[in-house]
Amino acid sequence: MFLTTEHRRIVKQWFGVSRFVYNTTVKLVQDPSIKANWKGIKTDILNKLPQWSKSVPY
Repeated sequence: MFLTTEHRRIVKQWFGVSRFVYNTTVKLVQDPSIKANWKGIKTDILNKLPQWSKSVPY
């Protein structure tokens, strides 16, 4: 399967957003002042997503 240039761009953007969300989650979970509550962490991360990630479906 070969991706077009546009598809490659989309996949790179999706992976970039996934990496950003993963890294943000790791930081929140490692912070001792934050209780590991998935719903709270998810809401916090989704509310703080940068503008460049808004077009990515998740």
